[in-house]
Amino acid sequence: MRTALTAERPALEAAIATSLGIEPASLRLPQMSDQDLVNSLVMNLYFDTVDRQVLIEQPGVLARARKLTEFLLRAPAELPTPRR
Repeated sequence: MRTALTAERPALEAAIATSLGIEPASLRLPQMSDQDLVNSLVMNLYFDTVDRQVLIEQPGVLARARKLTEFLLRAPAELPTPRR
């Protein structure tokens, strides 16, 4: 049985690809659980303080994944960048 988070993963992966300017089929993510992927992206992408707090305060990983997808689909000038 697919969980709601697993069902959300294709939308998140498409948002990641869009934010990187690549085709979704070209996206290569490490093998990890859906929950680990969401939490890793939240921790390793640069978000301003307010956006990061919004992500952290989501009432669960599914809500966090949906909010992360929303943030990744914003206008390109507003997209987060990887931390250095």
